[in-house]
Amino acid sequence: MTASKPIVTLSLPQIAAWQIDLPQAKSDIVARLPALQRGAVWKPDQIEFLWDSILRCFPIGSILLSNRIEGQSSKISKFGEANPNEPLVTHHILDGQQRCNAIAMAFDLPEYSNSRTQTMLWYDLKGDDEWGKAAHSRKFLFRVTTSAHPWGYDVDESSGRISHSQMEAFRKTYQKCCGDDQYPLVAKSIPWRATLPIPVGLLLQNLTAEGFNWDEIIRNPWVEKIDNWLNTRKEKQGNTQEAEQSLSGYLESPDNQQEITAAFSPVLDTVIPAITIAFNPPDSSNENGEGNFIENIELIFSRINNRGTPIDQEELRYSMIKAYYPDVEKKVIGQIKKLPVSEARLINLGIRAALMRKYQKYQPILTPQQIRDIFKDGADKDAIKNYLEEKFPQAIKWIEDHLLYKDKSFGLPPYLRSSIAWRSQEVFLWWIMLAAEFDYSEISEKDAKRILAISLIIHWFSDSKDRVCRQLWHLQFTPEARKPWQEWTFDDLNIEDRLFQLTKPEELKEKLEEKINAAFEAMENSNTDFHNLWQLLTYRNDEDLRFANFASKLWHMQEFLVYIQRKQLCDMSGYDPSNKTLWETHNRPWDYDHMLPSAALNAQGKGLRKYTSLCKIFQRGIGNQMALPFSMNRSKSDGDFVQHYQNSENEERELIKSAFALDEDKLDAFSLTLDTSEDQAAAEKYIQATNKRLIKLYQQWFNDLSVEDLI
Repeated sequence: MTASKPIVTLSLPQIAAWQIDLPQAKSDIVARLPALQRGAVWKPDQIEFLWDSILRCFPIGSILLSNRIEGQSSKISKFGEANPNEPLVTHHILDGQQRCNAIAMAFDLPEYSNSRTQTMLWYDLKGDDEWGKAAHSRKFLFRVTTSAHPWGYDVDESSGRISHSQMEAFRKTYQKCCGDDQYPLVAKSIPWRATLPIPVGLLLQNLTAEGFNWDEIIRNPWVEKIDNWLNTRKEKQGNTQEAEQSLSGYLESPDNQQEITAAFSPVLDTVIPAITIAFNPPDSSNENGEGNFIENIELIFSRINNRGTPIDQEELRYSMIKAYYPDVEKKVIGQIKKLPVSEARLINLGIRAALMRKYQKYQPILTPQQIRDIFKDGADKDAIKNYLEEKFPQAIKWIEDHLLYKDKSFGLPPYLRSSIAWRSQEVFLWWIMLAAEFDYSEISEKDAKRILAISLIIHWFSDSKDRVCRQLWHLQFTPEARKPWQEWTFDDLNIEDRLFQLTKPEELKEKLEEKINAAFEAMENSNTDFHNLWQLLTYRNDEDLRFANFASKLWHMQEFLVYIQRKQLCDMSGYDPSNKTLWETHNRPWDYDHMLPSAALNAQGKGLRKYTSLCKIFQRGIGNQMALPFSMNRSKSDGDFVQHYQNSENEERELIKSAFALDEDKLDAFSLTLDTSEDQAAAEKYIQATNKRLIKLYQQWFNDLSVEDLI
């Protein structure tokens, strides 16, 4: 590495121009992300606060650049249409990616209804008029909308989720303004918690040293769309007495123009220091020159990323892989149409699969040193690359074609496939290995069901997934223990300390009814009460802990509902189940809805009735829940479930009826109230209905995947 270069300063438009087409923002430095960099990890509040800091002239830190790294391809921008021509790139970004992305996002102005837009940044021109400053420490209220949350986030300090009722109000406004998309597009959506929003890109793309070009801003189609949205929102809220102030009218006021100009004046004045370092190119006369060159880049990148937003170790390993194998995104990821999980996890699993196929033994999670040894001209480098580029994409396609709900009515919805890849990666690795065993071709229904039954038993019910999967690899690879997977049974999964007890539906029914009857008998004859599930399941039978362990897992397994309702949920598009970072903000177009809401048994300030606590145990379980699209979920709020069902439109009623899984005459059991939980007959009716539904759902899964064949 040569001596460090002088520090250079860059304007915000110059940094944005690395990803956005801004011809006016010329710079001698054109920087992009090298392939080894991780993806964007900032959350909405971090982006919003960065821009609040910029307008308040707070320092936001320097960025670290290197001269363009030979052998490293550059990531193409997710914003705009910046020319990705490699010869134009002069530098690579080693530190500061998240800030550069947040800056570019502000200058990006997508066309209205652009389906490829994943994020937008807005500015609320009158935010403090309505929200005030009590809820947050911001002076300038920026709003982020994403493909996961096209309605935006709340105005509190952490930019949390808005309420279900607000999502429902957003949906109705969106439907009126934009049509009935199955899932709202970001570039058709307006942040709900904003009084007078405007895309920041509309302002910044029309900002020059002379000020804003107000004529261009006001004529832009976005302004008309926002005016229409604001008027519709007002109508939907039932307030017709006072017209919503239009964005166009607000922007035409000279006083308002002056205020906006003053607020955004720091954008053109702000400069960010860029520290540049230069790497010596590989020494062609030294056979180890290129290897040492890449290793230096990988090491400095790893050390830099130990500060700031913590980098996930799996992402760090993936960055190392890309440092030595920069074509992995193009030659491997580029072949996979739909990613089941993040690129980092997928490639890490692919390398492990390649090693396991070659050596016929279990390969644990890769260490950084193993990655260096493999890709620095290791003996396995070419074999791994060949597998990743040729067979691995076929394996991922085989999983999609043979284990997902498409033509196979018993297959997994994409959300469950991705959940297994995230939470039970050893199971997903087993699928990759099975694809090769079947030569990436068609499999029988019996084999597919057995694969899914084994996978879901491990994924849902095992206390130690990795330990169980180690046993499976032992059966698959160890000569003296080898056993074809088609012959694996529940006993093969239930190893060592008897991890759980998989129960047949009739046994589950018998044991739960025994527990329920014993509970009512105890409460009738003494002061015994039941306040939690574990107490109920182990009452009078503390030795049966394995059944209690299994039953409590099933009781709270909301993913079980996703599988049972796969037909309804598989058709919901517009979200990416592979992106775990967005799961934190509920990146799915449905939610889990309680048929009897918690509020119905809320005894705060009133006192519990005799059977309220027992009823609450069953109210919290999946026997009292279903997965409903966000457009339907919570629209009844805490009202009566039966009344909501009876008043529903035909399409919604059919969906609820299908998810309910019981005869309609059982519906009225879910109208229990705090007062009626005093009555034993009413309490029993509700508890028996939820219990019957739980057992029926379990029976359906048991039958759909022929689980009994494993016992």
